[in-house]
Amino acid sequence: MELFDNLLLGLTVAITPINIVYLLAGALIGMVIQLGHRMLGEGEPGPVEAAKFCTRFTIGAMLAFLPKDKLENVTGLMTTLGW
Repeated sequence: MELFDNLLLGLTVAITPINIVYLLAGALIGMVIQLGHRMLGEGEPGPVEAAKFCTRFTIGAMLAFLPKDKLENVTGLMTTLGW
């Protein structure tokens, strides 16, 4: 039970507006590092596929933290991207 309580405390501290920005920035940096590693090590994805992946990942991450009332305004963007 102590582990669960610690996890809940960590989540309540982590989910503040400024920490969400840091969380998103860390996720984007991690995405770029991992993608670069795959491109160098495996030779794929190619530049076009990598750009598509990064775009979808970034927009998806930002949409995950968007308030519901604002989310309705971006449904056109999601349709354009084929989501």
